[in-house]
Amino acid sequence: LASQPDALVEYDLAIAALDIREGDEAAAAERLDKVIAAHKGTEGGGKAAMERAKIHIRNEEYAAADALLDELLRVDPKNAAALTLRASRYLVVDDNERAIRDLRTALDVAPDDVQIMMMLASAYERDGSRELALERMAAAVQRSEFEPSIVLRYTQALVEAQKIDVAESLLMDAIKRQGDRRELLVSLAQIKLRQQQWRAAEQVAQRLRALDPEDEAAARIEAGAALGQRNFSQSADILEGLVTKGKDGDAGMISLVRALLAGGDVDRAVNFLDQRLVENPEDVTALVLRASILSGRGELELAEEDLQRAIELEPDNAAAYASLARIYNSMGRTDEMSAALEKGVAMNDDDIALRLTQAMQEEYAGDFDEAIEIYAELYRERPNSAVVANNFASLLADHRADDPEQVQRAFNIAKRFRDSKQPHLMDTYGWLLHLTGASADALPIVRAAAEGLPTNPLVQYHLGVVLAAN
Repeated sequence: LASQPDALVEYDLAIAALDIREGDEAAAAERLDKVIAAHKGTEGGGKAAMERAKIHIRNEEYAAADALLDELLRVDPKNAAALTLRASRYLVVDDNERAIRDLRTALDVAPDDVQIMMMLASAYERDGSRELALERMAAAVQRSEFEPSIVLRYTQALVEAQKIDVAESLLMDAIKRQGDRRELLVSLAQIKLRQQQWRAAEQVAQRLRALDPEDEAAARIEAGAALGQRNFSQSADILEGLVTKGKDGDAGMISLVRALLAGGDVDRAVNFLDQRLVENPEDVTALVLRASILSGRGELELAEEDLQRAIELEPDNAAAYASLARIYNSMGRTDEMSAALEKGVAMNDDDIALRLTQAMQEEYAGDFDEAIEIYAELYRERPNSAVVANNFASLLADHRADDPEQVQRAFNIAKRFRDSKQPHLMDTYGWLLHLTGASADALPIVRAAAEGLPTNPLVQYHLGVVLAAN
């Protein structure tokens, strides 16, 4: 190896990759730094710089990452990999405009790269340019020859944009090209259910059964079609069949109980859960579901008992902690609510819903610094979540308004809501327009938000301030 420098570099890169997989990032960083120093300006040194920059980005060492990437791009301004990586770093801190600029340059260099197309689409989405995002996704679908994962991502974006008919046509075209792929058929059935095309959804379920007669998704689609036609008993019977056969796991039981409750058959739902618990007293999902029904009936103490038992049996069950916290909140036992959330998060630090509940509780309690800290971490993990993005941007706008850098970041996050018709999202975007000096542009948006939320005092306050500014 010593006589073959290129082979030695590849060996070092492979060892660094192995160190990272085994969790020894420090060893990987040290090895990569040595390669960069010894092979600066070479192809191997460039590869090491890219890997080292990735480590810097993961550790939020952006200045160090920028130094490496800027040097690579000084040598080769058309280095698509370096441009793409730098764009990912910009997206982490919501610098959407610079990310878009780098990705467009990278796409000029590599016009057939589907991953760059999809990354550019995501950047456009986050910058509020929905139509440009959809255009990039459409191009990626064509370039990938209707690769299912790309098709499904584009379908999701079309549904969010209320372009249901286009999403349906896309899926039907993809199925013609790809054949009856299960994931495409399931997505098409969901579209049919959304459009209340019950018979068409059932026909898709039949195609799924042709692939696998025991397909649980086909049964769920048939149950959904029956539920949509208000055939509550039929829907429940289908789902109960799945549960009885041991199919679909806890998801089947949850769907069954929801179907029974939707049909107003609360007694059947309770009887079903009671029987499940007779057969298996340690069925944690049944305990949590029964607690939910009991809570709805106002039987809070009995619900609390079920949830405490569920946690005793399964100490890391996030749903049980979340339900217990809601019950304590209803009972006015706020200290116990906070303790339940804190313990739940400690046992499930990767559960987004539980941490989101904790952040909201901190916000309601007036501990805005703690809420912002939780939302900041959630946003790092889920930057495309509309709920997380809106709540984080809104808190920054209302409680960091004296910090221009934080306000600008909040505005960059909220740009994705510029075409939204949801009042809460409109209020966030409109208020941040005002805070960044565009009060005239903000007025119609905040006014529409206030009309949609006439009893929300904060939204009405925002309207008053923006009216005064105009």
